[in-house]
Amino acid sequence: MTKNESMNEDNIIAFLEQLPSEIPGFLYIFRDNIMIHRSRKVKKFLGIHNDGLIIRRIPAYSPELNPDEFVWNMLKYQELPIFVPTVQRNLKALWWQR
Repeated sequence: MTKNESMNEDNIIAFLEQLPSEIPGFLYIFRDNIMIHRSRKVKKFLGIHNDGLIIRRIPAYSPELNPDEFVWNMLKYQELPIFVPTVQRNLKALWWQR
């Protein structure tokens, strides 16, 4: 997956397929409640290819368990209300200044 691609079922499965070769042994995967994590395709893959993967679900909006929630919260309530990007590169510049 590149930075210009959206996360989808196929990208999640490709990521999960690479993990055993990159990280030997047991691996805990914590997933949030986003729809693509719960899709039939991903569930089917995990049902077949779960050797060494221990999947745990994070409850909805649990920033203490899912640190990227703090990033989205900061952008939503602190940065974006006072900044309206005129083009996409302005938003990217704001992000990379952090």
